[in-house]
Amino acid sequence: MRPQEYSRWVDPAPLEVERPRLPWWTMLPRKLLLALAPIILVAVMTTVVMFLARRVWRYPLFVVGSAVLIGPGVGYSWWAPVKLLTALAVLGGLWAWQHPDSFTRTVLRQVRSEWRRAVVYAWPWRRVMLFTELTKHTGHTQRRVHYPALRRVRADGWRDRVLVKLLHGQCAATYTAHAQELAHSLGARACRVRADRPRRIWLDLIHTDPLAQPSPSPLWPTPARAWI
Repeated sequence: MRPQEYSRWVDPAPLEVERPRLPWWTMLPRKLLLALAPIILVAVMTTVVMFLARRVWRYPLFVVGSAVLIGPGVGYSWWAPVKLLTALAVLGGLWAWQHPDSFTRTVLRQVRSEWRRAVVYAWPWRRVMLFTELTKHTGHTQRRVHYPALRRVRADGWRDRVLVKLLHGQCAATYTAHAQELAHSLGARACRVRADRPRRIWLDLIHTDPLAQPSPSPLWPTPARAWI
């Protein structure tokens, strides 16, 4: 046997990668693709506009605030957003000092809601839904995964209210059976499920006990004593 046959290396496990799926319109003939180019362009622009509109709806303070700060910096000077941010910080501090309840209800709660939505819920949402078996699989090989949609997050301090759009075939009892798994996965002490309307439920993710610190009772005026 020749020596070169011993030195030939054979890969025992060849690399297997999934074939990328291209959009269907990329496989059209060139002439037909040119004819449909305006329709495809409108569809792409509509998708981009809807994506931006959803981001503005979900993160209004962050998106609008970033645009207001970046706009003067690009158009004039970067000292403009610094001065504007300083003025907003001073006004916010005065507002929080003079009217703390109004500042908390209007600004602080919205900032907390947007922050917790982006960091606590939106980031691990699909992984949590997959590991708690709240997804659905379709397709010929059951490889297409459908996830429940995260619609709204409202942070109240002691709890987070999360609005979820259910998949077909799910109900509130489905999530009640996985309440402990959801609470542990999302960093809460407990999870309560409330039905809102068809295919909409609220997840009340409780972090602290609101009655741990008793609130002071209101002072009632003492009635005047009648002298006879």
